[in-house]
Amino acid sequence: MKGNSHTVIGYYKDGTPAYFDSICDDLYDYSQDNGYYNLGSWIEEAARKKGK
Repeated sequence: MKGNSHTVIGYYKDGTPAYFDSICDDLYDYSQDNGYYNLGSWIEEAARKKGK
């Protein structure tokens, strides 16, 4: 995977940084992990993790 998943994506009201990897459920590589065919299963898995 390219890039750094531990990237500041914003700040909370108290000024502390919000990091991408602290709020995401999982990381997938659309190209490497055949995202065209797997996107639906990734969404279903994320929904199950959230109890939906």
